Amino acid sequence: FDGLFLGFSFFLMASAIILVTLLFRLGLESRAAEAGLLLAVGLSHRRTRQLLIAEGVLVAIDGALIGCLLGIGYARIMIYGLNHWWVEATVTSFLELHVTWPSLVLGWLGGIAAAVGAMAWSLRTLARPPAGRLLAGETEAPIQDQGGRFRWRGISLAALVAAAALGIVGWQADGESQAGAFFGSGSCALLGLMALVQGKLRDHSERLPASFTLAGLAWQNVTRRPVRSILTIGLAASACFLIVAISAFRLEPTSAGTGGYDLLAVADFPLHHDLNTAKGRDAYGFGERQNEIWGYARAVPCRVHEVDDASCLNLYRATQPRILGVSAPALADSQFAFAASADHDDDNLWKLLQSELGNDDAGRPIVPIILDRKTAHY
Repeated sequence: FDGLFLGFSFFLMASAIILVTLLFRLGLESRAAEAGLLLAVGLSHRRTRQLLIAEGVLVAIDGALIGCLLGIGYARIMIYGLNHWWVEATVTSFLELHVTWPSLVLGWLGGIAAAVGAMAWSLRTLARPPAGRLLAGETEAPIQDQGGRFRWRGISLAALVAAAALGIVGWQADGESQAGAFFGSGSCALLGLMALVQGKLRDHSERLPASFTLAGLAWQNVTRRPVRSILTIGLAASACFLIVAISAFRLEPTSAGTGGYDLLAVADFPLHHDLNTAKGRDAYGFGERQNEIWGYARAVPCRVHEVDDASCLNLYRATQPRILGVSAPALADSQFAFAASADHDDDNLWKLLQSELGNDDAGRPIVPIILDRKTAHY
């Protein structure tokens, strides 16, 4: 699960960095007059940035320390919930909180580095406006580089092409590779679209004239603070992407994973009668209405040897996975997809499963086995 959690956490961390950058820029805009006054009394742009970043570092150190303490408390609550409230998600009740000093120090330093990097990026634009503009509350200099929009459009095109390529790769891949392509494609799409918007904002020729229409007022507000607008768009886009990604867990599995079967029923006692016949259903007390409904269905009986749960609900390696015994002819019409086999032709594989494979060296009949991919891999 580490790769999956890292993919989700990447967008959470990116959103956090964008939020820090956005809040710090808002703080700079409210203190633009202070920075202008420092420049007016003789301090250089570099010295002014150093003073502001020093303040930010002190706040980042305290904030990262508080974040470590709150993180331990949050993790403790999550472990308690998994042991008591959501025990069905882990099938265990003996999870323990594991905290080490190296992990805390690494997280603390990482939080500081991320916050300081976001602040330094926000402060880079402070070198452009002169003291007069800062005293007037303007923190962004007018855009002079008209050729910059072509650079941003080039970045946008490259990122969108990469997103499309990763989407195609993900369509053909499966498992962890598909999940990696999904997150990679989302990241490239986010970067490409943000670069496209940045290029639009830098293009004076595409700016609408001042008007009091809804579109005109919205465009004037967006172009008034281009960087802040880009950060706000990126923050909202990351949140939307996470919501869509998490919602994917609620999708129904495809027929390749379910074999085309709609229901899985488990009986507490053996079923010796055939549920596909009216006589067999009568033996279990099916009524006329139930018999009519079951006439449109087909049941495939299985013998089950319950040992270890090999699904994702088991956090540990299954040394003795569950075994299902089923006749090969009953599965001939199923829609299961095979990840790998000695013969990659599924039709020939089904014929092989239904054929006699002879006996082994000890004289015992050879029984074909189909393994779940994750069970076979781990």
